[in-house]
Amino acid sequence: SDISVVKRTQRYLHENLEDSPVQYAAYVTVGGITSVIKLMFAGLFFLFFVKFSIGRQLLIKFPWLFSFGYFSKQGPTQKQMDETSFTMTFFGQGYSHGTCVEKNKPNIRICTQVKGPGIL
Repeated sequence: SDISVVKRTQRYLHENLEDSPVQYAAYVTVGGITSVIKLMFAGLFFLFFVKFSIGRQLLIKFPWLFSFGYFSKQGPTQKQMDETSFTMTFFGQGYSHGTCVEKNKPNIRICTQVKGPGIL
């Protein structure tokens, strides 16, 4: 997962290049209260169903029914693929080269966005 990759990279950079490690946290946002409610309901529903054999069988047999149509055995339609996109936003702050880290607050900020459907 992302956090293990970041930790291994930071350990390597610190041990081999004497680079300062970074603080890292990952967050997920959901668009709108309706989506939040759907996600919470689906999560609770999923949690309940996976506890029982019959529930697991139903989830496997009817994925579209229990995922509000987000998953199916056939996979996404071409229309769904065409309408799909993502945005990842990265925020960072740190120190300019030569700044004393122990005595100063971070003096550089950066914001980067990656958008797209990518290559399908």
